[in-house]
Amino acid sequence: MNEKLKRVSWDAPNNRWIVTGSSNKPAKYFVEWSPILKRYTCTCPDWRYRKMGDNKDCKHIHCITEVLQFGTKEELEQIGIKR
Repeated sequence: MNEKLKRVSWDAPNNRWIVTGSSNKPAKYFVEWSPILKRYTCTCPDWRYRKMGDNKDCKHIHCITEVLQFGTKEELEQIGIKR
């Protein structure tokens, strides 16, 4: 979980997650909840061009859902989430 927490931060003013890519490139992707689609969306090319149409999640969305599901209260507070 610690490795995932290092890649995730909460952007409260914009109500979205920032996930840093895991590859050598320091890319940042934004994950947010879409009330229209009733699911998380991501700005990464994999989600936008492949997964969205297949109703699947990319690794950045999986990262967020795992952090929310399995993160302790203290871990979530480290990234700015209050429960």
